[in-house]
Amino acid sequence: MSIDGHLVSQLRRAGLRNALVCFDSPRFKTLLKRPGSLMREGWRLAPEGGASYVIGDGRLYGQQLTFDSRLGTLTVRTFYRETSQEVVYDLHKQRVLATR
Repeated sequence: MSIDGHLVSQLRRAGLRNALVCFDSPRFKTLLKRPGSLMREGWRLAPEGGASYVIGDGRLYGQQLTFDSRLGTLTVRTFYRETSQEVVYDLHKQRVLATR
């Protein structure tokens, strides 16, 4: 499972190279084990706080990761202007639960 190809190409065209695009890649699995390493890749803590990271400009394009330890999920919201995709990933079963 991966992020929509059109969204990925728009993000790359905007200069965003560190977005997470594939949920079965070794890079994704490594970032799940060490979320702090996101900061070394240019991600920053989201303004709303909690266990949430953002990359991009935050308004027009980017990606936001939100960890929910209570549910054991990671929500990945990818957006470019009016287009967006949200993927919910189960951290325990290591699989995508939903895509919207």
